[in-house]
Amino acid sequence: MTAETTPDPLVVGIAASAGGLDALKQLLKQLDATAALSIVIAQHLSPDHESMLTKLLSRETKLKVLNATDGAPIEVGTAYVIPPGHNASIQNHQVRLTVTEQHGVPKPSANELFVSLAEAYTTRAVGVVLSGTGSDGAQGCRVIKAYEGFTFAQDPSEAKYDGMPRSAIETACVDRVLTVKDIARQLVRLATQTDLPAEESERSGKNEALAGILDMLSKETGVDFTEYKENTLQRRVQRRMVATDTSSWIEYETFVREHPAELQHLYQDLLISVTAFFRDGGAFGKLGQTLKNIVEHKRPGDEIRIWVAGCATGEEAYSIAMLLHETLGTDIYDYNVQIFATDIDIPALTIARRGRYESVSVKDLSKERLEKYFTPASDGCQVKKHIREMVTFARQNLVGDPAFLRLDLVSCRNVLIYMKAELQKQIQATFHYALRPGGYLFLGKSESLPGSELFEASSTDSRVLIRNDAVGNEIYRRYKLSNRSMQTRPPIAEENAGNTYETLGDK
Repeated sequence: MTAETTPDPLVVGIAASAGGLDALKQLLKQLDATAALSIVIAQHLSPDHESMLTKLLSRETKLKVLNATDGAPIEVGTAYVIPPGHNASIQNHQVRLTVTEQHGVPKPSANELFVSLAEAYTTRAVGVVLSGTGSDGAQGCRVIKAYEGFTFAQDPSEAKYDGMPRSAIETACVDRVLTVKDIARQLVRLATQTDLPAEESERSGKNEALAGILDMLSKETGVDFTEYKENTLQRRVQRRMVATDTSSWIEYETFVREHPAELQHLYQDLLISVTAFFRDGGAFGKLGQTLKNIVEHKRPGDEIRIWVAGCATGEEAYSIAMLLHETLGTDIYDYNVQIFATDIDIPALTIARRGRYESVSVKDLSKERLEKYFTPASDGCQVKKHIREMVTFARQNLVGDPAFLRLDLVSCRNVLIYMKAELQKQIQATFHYALRPGGYLFLGKSESLPGSELFEASSTDSRVLIRNDAVGNEIYRRYKLSNRSMQTRPPIAEENAGNTYETLGDK
């Protein structure tokens, strides 16, 4: 596929640990110094000894290999080696180094590097995970994927130590699993093309191909994406065209039919979202007041029921649990607290249930919250048991699966923005029916419900809406009846911490 415009340079982060030196040598040896790419290497190194890595790699490649220094500009044709005892991020096209003294934590941190690359370069960021033990780089791959960059893992059968590549692969966020030589070839290819293929000469061909792809996707996954916004669908499909080196919509449709496993890659691309603990802190500050309002109308022994719809890897659900714990203090045990967190992304739910997160995920949390709600782990930290037990995670499809009932709060952030208006209305109706009279809906920073008859803005914040109790529940039934074609397979209810729940299916 030939790009019609000159692409921005590709910026590649490489994660490596035990056995990574040989893999790095092989990869850099294959790269052409004229390719429009830059490399930043996060090879785990002992901080107690001077590293010879830069000198060793310089002998193997035509690229310029430098020890990364704080403030060094990112230049094309150059590989930067992060020094021992430091972490690195990329800001304003410069390397920023920080000294790290965390014991038992891999350094330099590939996750921290990958996250900064995703934020800085979006579609022109690439994460590569090579030989090594542990899981560093896995979470960073998920963030790069969410920003529509590209990710590669060394074939575990080739890697001297397969822990890091396997951990990355298990996130379902790795675009290609390849030998080191093939990864190098893909980097050169991506460096010479834009992230979007050329448009079809006839729109009908494109539309027919997209319809065929979505039909196959629905049959494979049980999820119907036809009511999602076209620009989102097209952008994510085009991203997979680049990843698979197909040059048109029709060619990609043919590729999918011949390689059914590609459907799962596309499915994951459509599901991936960016989340974080207490994301958009100002909104969570206002949510704290909402939780106080909810508690004021409760008595000891009452239920407090919250639904986090589209919970991804769980950070938001745990954030709400922590916020409720801060609101009630030790009185929280006088109430029956149930927080239901759902998503259709099973790999994301696996991470959420585990409640274990890399250091980069909690770096913006206050020291007080870290000490109060997390237990240090070898490569990050884990949400403490009493917070994990407040949350039940389950697979659920918002479009067709039953809703939870008698809720005080629904949190659905940065989900509705990907859906067409009619589907948004259907899901709003679901939330309205699920909430108690006077219940609240918490939306994301980029979301609003203009002209909605189901919810009204609260005095607390424009992102916190109140259920309009004057509107009858027949609206919910009207939307469900008019959208029977959108129904999908029933939810897979998976319990943790012994919690149970009731949905519309129980009525």
